Amino acid sequence: MNNSPFEIFRKNLKPMMVFLIMLAMFSFVVLPALDTYLRQNTGGGGDAKLASFDGIEISQNRISYMTQNHQSTVRFLRELAEKTVAAGGSPKTPGFRYDDQNNRVASIGISEMPSEQLSLKTMQFASEANKAGFELDDAAIGAWLNLFVDDRFTDKQIDAMLMESTRNQMGRVHLYEQLRSHLLADLYNRAGFAVVAAGQMPIMTPAEEWTNFLKLNREATATAYGIPVESFVSKTDPNPSESAIKAMYEEGKDTDPNDQSPAPAFHRQYTAQFEYLVADLQSFIDEEAVKFSEEELRAEYERRLAGGDFQLPEDPAAEQAATDESELADGLETELVETEVMETEPATETPSDEKKADESKDEKPAAEKKEKESAEKEEAKPETETDSTSEAPEAPEAEAPDAEAEVKESSDEASEESEKTSSRGKSMAANNGIRLVAFQDTSDEGETDAAAEEADAADEAVSEEPAKDSQKEKSEAPEADDKAADDAKPEMKEEPAAEKSDEKPAAEEPQPEAKKPEPKKPETESFEAVREQIADSLARPIAEQRMGKATAEMFSQMRRYFNQHAIYSSDKKNGLEVEELKPFDLKKMGEKFGFRYQKIGPYTEFSIQAEPIAQTVEVGTQQMRRGPAFTTFMYGGQTQIGIVPRQVLYSPLRTVDDRGGKTYISWKIDEQKAYTPKLEEVRDEVIAAVRLSEARKLAMDAAAELAAKANKSGAELSELVPEENKDEVKSGLGPFSWLDSFGFQGASIGNVPELNSVGEEFMKAVFNSEVNQYAVAMNMPESVVYVVKPTNFQPSLDELKVLFQNPRDRMMAMLAGGGSTNDVIQGFYESVDERTDFTYDREAEENDEY
Repeated sequence: MNNSPFEIFRKNLKPMMVFLIMLAMFSFVVLPALDTYLRQNTGGGGDAKLASFDGIEISQNRISYMTQNHQSTVRFLRELAEKTVAAGGSPKTPGFRYDDQNNRVASIGISEMPSEQLSLKTMQFASEANKAGFELDDAAIGAWLNLFVDDRFTDKQIDAMLMESTRNQMGRVHLYEQLRSHLLADLYNRAGFAVVAAGQMPIMTPAEEWTNFLKLNREATATAYGIPVESFVSKTDPNPSESAIKAMYEEGKDTDPNDQSPAPAFHRQYTAQFEYLVADLQSFIDEEAVKFSEEELRAEYERRLAGGDFQLPEDPAAEQAATDESELADGLETELVETEVMETEPATETPSDEKKADESKDEKPAAEKKEKESAEKEEAKPETETDSTSEAPEAPEAEAPDAEAEVKESSDEASEESEKTSSRGKSMAANNGIRLVAFQDTSDEGETDAAAEEADAADEAVSEEPAKDSQKEKSEAPEADDKAADDAKPEMKEEPAAEKSDEKPAAEEPQPEAKKPEPKKPETESFEAVREQIADSLARPIAEQRMGKATAEMFSQMRRYFNQHAIYSSDKKNGLEVEELKPFDLKKMGEKFGFRYQKIGPYTEFSIQAEPIAQTVEVGTQQMRRGPAFTTFMYGGQTQIGIVPRQVLYSPLRTVDDRGGKTYISWKIDEQKAYTPKLEEVRDEVIAAVRLSEARKLAMDAAAELAAKANKSGAELSELVPEENKDEVKSGLGPFSWLDSFGFQGASIGNVPELNSVGEEFMKAVFNSEVNQYAVAMNMPESVVYVVKPTNFQPSLDELKVLFQNPRDRMMAMLAGGGSTNDVIQGFYESVDERTDFTYDREAEENDEY
């Protein structure tokens, strides 16, 4: 008989496969469905009713379960979308958007902000969609999911990714349940908005667009005077009727206090007390810095000095002076070069040149006349005499015409060169001067003299000798050669080249090359000036390490106590006899490690904002990233990564203030759940609310009387208010607009910083009044009544009409909301609540467990 394990496995392979398949079906199909059923139908016991609609009670546990799954679904769909894009696909479902510029998913097509209120509304709207005949079976949900992955993944791959993303907490049943509810709710919601919105854009009439455009773009300047409502409380009845008290209590018993709302609010919010330890990194650095010896600090100073540290920056004033001096020198050099160029460049319109031109013109007829007389004499001589003397006299008579032609040619060349030179720029003037000298005829004394003068001015290396030689050659030349040269001599006596040369002998002498100054060695800071800086730099890494070890050790001790407290509370709740747990002395531990102790509270989520720890954030677990804020952890809240539950008692939390360089370790030591108080508990608050309501009426009457008086008399408010209140008249307020736009996210009410929380009523009073006409309006919390008048509006209506033609401005006006659209949407929600008999039970907060 073969008892090999392989043989046994082979014989039992089929039954084993059947068993494994059944187990898989039970695990992935039956168990998730059973779990969903059990969770949805939990009730009684400690599970309180949170809300109801259509006669169905919705428990706290059921809503918490749905909210948790919604959060997991959002995370999974984002991951699935990123994998789809990475695989070359693109989700094709309605509402999905991908930001190509930032390479991230912008919207997955369903709501991405899980909350209890959203879960309630999702269930309510999905139920209404079913009533209206809308239905989504599993086949339709599967088709939607295939469109979402763009057919890049199979159902098995999607299931595997879902289990991995949710850590086996969700299967396909849970995913389909979430998608069905949210898609049906979204479908019903969009059907209700069909008459007031086109996609994401609200539908508005042209008149509503123009009204919103004016609110965003028209600005006002105003004068205002505030009358505090509190000043009229003493004039009201201190003992209001019981009916008024009960009516006020019913109105505000479930409302949370809000300092920007005038509504009565008596509901008790969740409060908590805290203990924390805090340390400043700088204090640790100071403690370590004093431990370094003088020799260690000086050695570090020398080391860093050799590396180029502690160099003083150049004096800005001296650096600027050097720059100015360099610019001045460059300017003088440029001016000198331009002056030399101008002296070198021949002038074309001077009187001497004109005279030369006239003499040249006179010279031509004289030469022609002389030539004609010579020819007539030659014809009158006897033929024999001509033959006998033909050799001797021909030479001089032949030279005369040649000399005259040479003089003429030289004059023409000089005139042509002069015209060329005058048309050139200053940058070529010196070179042109040299070229003029090269083209001169030495027989022309005037031209030679001018060329020598230009050459002297263009080249500083030329001495006085060439100028003197030129003068000597000019004096030895025969006067009969050129009459124009003799006539030009008196002109040349006015500006002889030699005299010009004597005027600037220094400029003409070659100058020795200036020796460049050696680079100045940079100055450095003294040891005494940087001693504290060096000590801090040496102490910082030691202080950071010490502070980090202390924080970790204290957090570990607090964590151990938290575990002990949890076991103790559980055993005590179950009726077991346990030894009393000693309280943890956080203050003593903090003093040991150099941390300061503090106890605060009880605080609500809003009242704690004044405490420094409220502005801190969790240390985080991913590199330098920071987590949610301290208040989000301690009070619970919604973040981009999902819902953060409230921190339980004695659960330690590490937060930091990066700007202040402080580290906090905290925990919650006591808490008070939110609840609705009884009338007797808040009777005094209710009576105060009744009296404040009466005071508002008295304040409004007083403000209206003052406004009417000012409008009738035309007097300024400062002349009509009591002497002690004249400083309360604020003039020149603004300019401000009714609404402040913050891009495509919408708009908020405009702000007047000098006044107290102005609101819609104030803006309406200002922008609907004529210039210099007083009106009356309450501020947003109705704590102050304002008497206000606009003194100026800008721009003009004509200018605004031109701007209104811009499509972008009209779009901003649509996104600002308001008008009939908001009324229709609000009415739609109210009609659904009324039709389904929707109720929300605040009493569930008393049994709320996190």
